[in-house]
Amino acid sequence: MATQQYIDGILKYIKGQNVPIEFNKKLFEISEGNLLKYVAETLSRQLSADSAKIAIERAAPINVWNKIIKKLSTLYSRPVVRKTELDSDQELVDYYVARGIDKHFGNMNENYNSYKWSTLEIYEDDVEKALAFRSVPSHQFIPYSDDKINPLRPTAIVKLMGKEADVHGAEREKFWIYTPTEFIPVYDNGDIVQSDMDGNDGVNPFEVMPFEYISMSQYLLIPTPDDDSIQMTVLTPILLTDINYGSMFLSFPLLYTIDADSENLPASPNIFWNLKSDDPDKTPSAGVVKAEPNLDAQMNHVMSQLAIWLDSKDIKPGTVGKLTAENFASGISKIISEMDTLENRKGQEIVFSEMETKCWCRIAQIHNTLAKVGRISNRKLFSDPDSLVVMAEYSEDKVLETRADKVERLAKERDARFTSQKKAIKELNPKMDDKAVDELIKEIDEEQTTTLEVDDGDTTAEIPTDNR
Repeated sequence: MATQQYIDGILKYIKGQNVPIEFNKKLFEISEGNLLKYVAETLSRQLSADSAKIAIERAAPINVWNKIIKKLSTLYSRPVVRKTELDSDQELVDYYVARGIDKHFGNMNENYNSYKWSTLEIYEDDVEKALAFRSVPSHQFIPYSDDKINPLRPTAIVKLMGKEADVHGAEREKFWIYTPTEFIPVYDNGDIVQSDMDGNDGVNPFEVMPFEYISMSQYLLIPTPDDDSIQMTVLTPILLTDINYGSMFLSFPLLYTIDADSENLPASPNIFWNLKSDDPDKTPSAGVVKAEPNLDAQMNHVMSQLAIWLDSKDIKPGTVGKLTAENFASGISKIISEMDTLENRKGQEIVFSEMETKCWCRIAQIHNTLAKVGRISNRKLFSDPDSLVVMAEYSEDKVLETRADKVERLAKERDARFTSQKKAIKELNPKMDDKAVDELIKEIDEEQTTTLEVDDGDTTAEIPTDNR
């Protein structure tokens, strides 16, 4: 069993990671749909109580963060090809692929892009008698390392298990500490949770940690949080809410009177002013101040900040034309849906292919341990977990195009002589065979072109004429 000194050292380390854990907890809430909470908190700090109440009711909690993460995390959106040297190993790899491991790798990919660090947990499902997998959100676990040679290599993974009452009835934070040889359930005061060790005696029989960990940082085990992630995710709907709030009051004219009896006039503090002058020879008057808010400029201001932020994260945002109130919503969608993540994806492919190579060795070790004692239904064994090589090949990330966008692109390629009309038609209509394509080209030519003969005495020229 681990020494009390070792346990106390990890507990001290956990307390020192409050900043990234709290940051990731906020990101998790935003990703799960609770963005409005943070928008409302920001508006309450920036506006008076009455103004904040109205602004919150007109808040526009558009979650650009989720769309960005989905756009970045596409490695597992299409089938991944995995190859091994031995057919017996390939059969077991295919078995786990069929059981849906790519879904959990995909969740790991999203968590990696959201929090900058992620893990895949491998656990035994007693009900299905099989190995199961899950990606743990990064506010629910902490990697720990006391490796003097490579401090970026975790020597323990700590799961944050929430609060519960200990044997004395006191509420405590509980942690599960996994090492290659031990499982240590412990409270925040250092007491061992004896009930959690029933059936395992605190021993990890697999001789490997049941977690695969990856991090974006090349220098830190736990990366420094990107404050801009939350700041810009909250700021975008704040700026949109400013537009909604402003349009509510500035879309109506302000009525005012000077030195007039306004007692019987219908009035609202938002749209009616009664002013007094110091002129002894005062003359009552009334007037209107017409508000002219520049909403288009404000909307373009929001889009400009969003585009600059994406560019700062090495993401090329999609381009949009001039924004108006009518096309603003589609503009935000387009700037994200068309952003270029090719370079970012290439880097992710390297990280995740290396991760899978190590992860499959870990899966093989745990699988063989459980299969040998009959605790999982699939009793086939991997050949040698330590030397297992699984090569993962990711599908090309294809750009999603509408039919109109594809027509425009193919027309430009044809006009630039980068492709033929026949190939362009086949790409646009992949189900058409060559004969149908030839007939379509002939029909198009007959509809659009008439041959005129011009006889200059020596030559006859054919002039195509558009009959439309």
